[in-house]
Amino acid sequence: METSSKGVAVIQAIDRAAKVLSSLQGARHLGITELAAALELPPSTVHGIVKSLQQHGLVAKERGSNRYMLGPALLKLSLTSHVLFILLPHDYPAQNENESDKS
Repeated sequence: METSSKGVAVIQAIDRAAKVLSSLQGARHLGITELAAALELPPSTVHGIVKSLQQHGLVAKERGSNRYMLGPALLKLSLTSHVLFILLPHDYPAQNENESDKS
C-alpha cells in the first residue's frame, strides 16, 4: 500500500482510477494513449482501468471513436449526493471526519 503526500494510506488501483476520472472531467474526451501520457502510466494499465470503470458506467466510450468520457453513473452518484447534501446538511459527513476513525 502506498502513502500519499499527506501521509494517508492509498490503494494504488483506486488512486489510479480516480486520476483517470479527474483527467476526463469537464467535456474532455481522451483516448488511452492520451490518458496514459497524462498519467505517466503504461497504456495497458490505463486500458484495464478504463475498461473496469466502463463496466460500472463511470466511463463511456464515444460513439465511432476510441475516445472516452465520463459516464452516466457519475451523474447519478452526483445527483444523489447533492440531494442528500441539501436535505440533510447536518448529517452529511465531513470529508476529513474518517481520518479520526482510524484504528
